[in-house]
Amino acid sequence: MDNIVHITIPMKIEDVNKHEIAELAQRLFLIGAIDKNIYTQIQQSIGCI
Repeated sequence: MDNIVHITIPMKIEDVNKHEIAELAQRLFLIGAIDKNIYTQIQQSIGCI
């Protein structure tokens, strides 16, 4: 049975450290917890792309 992880990132994240979100997304991607599409969506939502 797969483990399911739900991650919610608010649309307005001026008050959140974007670097921390980017680091978390990268770690999740590297361990295979999220796929490339989700990783890219997170990067786009925080303005890294």
